[in-house]
Amino acid sequence: MFLARLLLGAGESVAYPCYSRVFAELRKSIADGPTRLIDAGTKLGPAMGAFCRRLLLVHFGWRVLFVVLEPAASVVLPGWR
Repeated sequence: MFLARLLLGAGESVAYPCYSRVFAELRKSIADGPTRLIDAGTKLGPAMGAFCRRLLLVHFGWRVLFVVLEPAASVVLPGWR
């Protein structure tokens, strides 16, 4: 688990430099909106994910959590290629 988390962090570490490079080409007034959305998404996404996982865990148990998240991850995974 530690290695998986370490690899995830290494992959995510390039996100902000890439975003800033893409948005540097835009005018300041146009670039502010997408920058704010990306920043909000990086904070709200994990928070909402943790909240939803907690609801599944509390109401249905840890086994259902794995049964629900594995197919969901399999559906989303091809989009990350």
